Amino acid sequence: AYILRNYVEVPAEIYSIDVATGSVKQLTTRKGEDDNPKVSPDGRYIAYTATPDPSVSRDTYAAATLMIMRSDGSEARALTQDLDRDPTDIYWLADSSGICFTANSAGSCNVWRVGLSGAPRELTPGAQRIAVSDLARDGRLVGTLTQPLAPADVVVIEPRARGPATLRK
Repeated sequence: AYILRNYVEVPAEIYSIDVATGSVKQLTTRKGEDDNPKVSPDGRYIAYTATPDPSVSRDTYAAATLMIMRSDGSEARALTQDLDRDPTDIYWLADSSGICFTANSAGSCNVWRVGLSGAPRELTPGAQRIAVSDLARDGRLVGTLTQPLAPADVVVIEPRARGPATLRK
């Protein structure tokens, strides 16, 4: 089991708890907030967002970075260090080969995909807002799409394709 502790005085870190023994192990220790942990379907990795510590960064704003680490806390590395948007709504692909997430930009919210080696790719570019609701067993994302001149619609997003497909015919 993984837990997140987030107090105003203490930056958020990610911990694991052995349910059988009750022992607690801190998995992240860097300066800054580490939160939103999501365990991969195969249990080998944990994806999470890392926000820079404002006392260390000289920037007035720094985007969060999507990170992964092994489930024991080792080998932490950034996947979206060059993306200047905050990754949110993190979903692992069913085969644990990558992660889908949403990111806001210029009033739009679109879905992105990144493999375990990095290089994020926008799956749903455009002037729209996509809210992911769930991940289907076959790996497709389900959510809603809103656009300025069209009514909201339910969509399916295939993580290896480009663009959402509406369910309405």
